[in-house]
Amino acid sequence: MAKYFFVVIFVTLLAVKPSTSIINHKFFRGIDGGLECATCTVLLGLLDQLAEVNNQTIVEAADALCLKLPTEFQKPCQTVSDILVPIVVEMLAESANPDDICRGLALCYTKKGTPPCALYKKTLKFDAKRIAYYQKRTRKHLLHRWNVKLKDEGSWSICELPVINLLCVAYSDVFDKQVPFYDDDKDLHSTEQTLRGVSWKGKDCDDTDKDVYPGRKPKLLHDVSYDSNCNGIWGFDNQTGKSYEEQFCDGTGQIGVVVIGDSVGAHFHAPQEWFDPQLLTKASLHDLPFALENELDWPQLSLVTGYMNSTWSVAPGQTDSLYYRLFKRNRCNHRNYQNLAINGRESKDIVNVTRELRIDKNTDYPLLLIVELVGNDVCNNKPSDETLKYMTTDKEMHDNLVQLFEELNKIVPSGSKVLIVGMADGDFLFKFLENRYHPFGRLRQDLKYPDIYDWWNCMRVTPCMGWLNSNATLRNLTTQRANALSQVMSDLSRTHQHHWSNLELNYVKCPITTVITKYLVEHGPDSGYQLIEPVDGFHPNQVGQALSAAEVWRHMELNLSHYLGDINKNNDAIKKVFKDQGGYN
Repeated sequence: MAKYFFVVIFVTLLAVKPSTSIINHKFFRGIDGGLECATCTVLLGLLDQLAEVNNQTIVEAADALCLKLPTEFQKPCQTVSDILVPIVVEMLAESANPDDICRGLALCYTKKGTPPCALYKKTLKFDAKRIAYYQKRTRKHLLHRWNVKLKDEGSWSICELPVINLLCVAYSDVFDKQVPFYDDDKDLHSTEQTLRGVSWKGKDCDDTDKDVYPGRKPKLLHDVSYDSNCNGIWGFDNQTGKSYEEQFCDGTGQIGVVVIGDSVGAHFHAPQEWFDPQLLTKASLHDLPFALENELDWPQLSLVTGYMNSTWSVAPGQTDSLYYRLFKRNRCNHRNYQNLAINGRESKDIVNVTRELRIDKNTDYPLLLIVELVGNDVCNNKPSDETLKYMTTDKEMHDNLVQLFEELNKIVPSGSKVLIVGMADGDFLFKFLENRYHPFGRLRQDLKYPDIYDWWNCMRVTPCMGWLNSNATLRNLTTQRANALSQVMSDLSRTHQHHWSNLELNYVKCPITTVITKYLVEHGPDSGYQLIEPVDGFHPNQVGQALSAAEVWRHMELNLSHYLGDINKNNDAIKKVFKDQGGYN
């Protein structure tokens, strides 16, 4: 099923931004058509540019784009194209731009009394009467040509199209649950890489036994007969008369690492190759299914749970992570990682995270829990004049964190550690990107980041109204609120450092500020954009992720060395006997 239902994500959610998340039925976030309107505009704009680059008609460009997709995506893509492109061609003949066409298709609309949201300059010829005509024309076309009767007389959703409706349902069923899709023994660990599998949590080495999973203490006779904790170390050494698990791992201070957080912890990354027609190729789309099955996140490359260097051309860069450094420090920690970060998660959402965490206080090793909520408590899609009042208050942040730690303390092993990461100062985003062209506007050099931000803000699909905004006063007020929430985190870690019996709390400032400062000194004052994801203009990219991991590790080495455990003197012996310990995938 996986290879088919993700087509709908490409069709309806290619332009999804990080704070909106591509989960929890947020297809319709925003106003005037929201994300579906934005996606329609982006796709049509992309087709228009592809036609220009390749000297094609819009029909030829649509067909060519479908053929660039992985094989299993091509037929559904062609079906959607066959349904909608004929109407699109008619509107193009009347000089309609992508904004006009999406309104003509009724995927975008404008409420009375509000200004229209537009990415392109208005074409005078294609006026409101022509848009109204084509809205009716679209409905008749869908009914008489494709037997699709839309429910509403006004706007509609692409999820109302045949087949696509089933895909939307399948999509929501999978991603709403935030647990592995493939997990036969229901121990919250999987053997598959995507769909909340190995990319997110250490690989299950026996998916038929719920008592076999990464991070547990070894079962009978220290894993003489089989590997019960999936760290790749098992069997018996006849020379010493001990099991390898006992010989190499006992008393070495094993610890697992867990991140509870947002899209930074999940490592949201929408490849710029998919938005720049000069870079969009069949090769660049090869890994589209993989990316969509991971919710456009790359946790396997992230700053907390990354465990491999990228093998994906659309996600370049070296990986550095807290997990990988803990593993190199003690190879008995192999596969003991869990990434519970979710796009769009804020403090009010983390109180129920325990249902996603695989842990048993009696049988498992202690945890290093990274709680990172770097933006969403001050980022929302409310209007500029309302966004501040919807930001998390100091009391709400305090209460949400206390509730989280109360719940965690009930289930985690004694000796577990918590590192709370402070919120970012996102004001630098606008400053670094203000005069640069967005990947979607590079070809014609017609769309800079402020143009994209204004459009997102108008339709309220922005990941962060407060920071991705040309209003410097609003950006500054958003930073002030973020700083206040960071102070709440810092104070809580101090007043409640040893408040809970199974947890120790400490705090670290958001590393990206220090990372940027050092990077600017080394690479020049105009180099900051090189650390930011180019499509969303909001997240640290692969370089920024790796440098942030190094910065947090440096802080722990200097101030919290007891969080890291001792270096295992048996590491070389483990490597000699067990090589890569079974790898990861």
